[in-house]
Amino acid sequence: MTTFITKIIVNPNSGHKDALQSERDIDRYLDKSRFKYDIVESKYRGHTSELAKEAVENNYDLVIAVGGDGTVNEIGSVLTDTETAMAILPKGSGNGVARCLQIPVKFKKAIEHLNYSATFQRIDTALLNNRPFIGLAGIGFDGLISHEFDRYASRGLTGYLRAVSKHFLKFKPAKFKVTAEDEQLEVKGFLAVIANSDQFGNNARIAPKANMQDGLLNLVIVKDAPKITLLTAVLRLFGKSFDKSKNAVTLKGQYFKIETTFHHAHLDGEPIEAESPVEVKIKPSSLKMFV
Repeated sequence: MTTFITKIIVNPNSGHKDALQSERDIDRYLDKSRFKYDIVESKYRGHTSELAKEAVENNYDLVIAVGGDGTVNEIGSVLTDTETAMAILPKGSGNGVARCLQIPVKFKKAIEHLNYSATFQRIDTALLNNRPFIGLAGIGFDGLISHEFDRYASRGLTGYLRAVSKHFLKFKPAKFKVTAEDEQLEVKGFLAVIANSDQFGNNARIAPKANMQDGLLNLVIVKDAPKITLLTAVLRLFGKSFDKSKNAVTLKGQYFKIETTFHHAHLDGEPIEAESPVEVKIKPSSLKMFV
């Protein structure tokens, strides 16, 4: 059996913040005949990326991200266009990328998956104004929520719902002008999501037909509508049918230019400020995964 030289990067601030227990479970359950590994915790924002760069420079076969979508973004962004692969042991609030890739979200099950079932595959990544993301990017309301959520000490679904409830009723829509490869669109809406993966996390699927290996992005704009109507539409997120909602506009493509007055945005849940116009493009088969 091949033994993979592996760096395991643990984000102690992800999800339930139980890094010590995660490390104990890894030492107890990860197959040491398959993975020759060292474990390190990230200490500050950006440290995860630095650790991933060290792994690439030292010719590691594999980096295992222990955290949520933000951790996956930091590591995956560094490993893109390299021969060092990424694996995921989910420990985040929503684990959208892991769920989309059908990685078990129960920690011990995810370790067992690495031990017995995982194989090397390549997935797409994307760029928003030349900044990388792996699963989702968003502009507008979900961008604002990412900025709010980032301030909370308590994470998880409860924290996310708290942020939504604080801003939902008073949030005002704005115009999105979209240019794709072969069409243009103008629509007033609350948010625009550029989806490589299918969901926000917690199985809330904003783009149910998104596929991380098809070389395409899904642009989903939630249109202006009465707030009660939008609340009803939210239920579709958990029924794999949001793309059928009359409150959603969906486009598929390799490139989008989006002009809007919104500036709050996020990349895999990590808050950023985005200057308009926003240009988004796919990078097909750019990230090697062990999944």
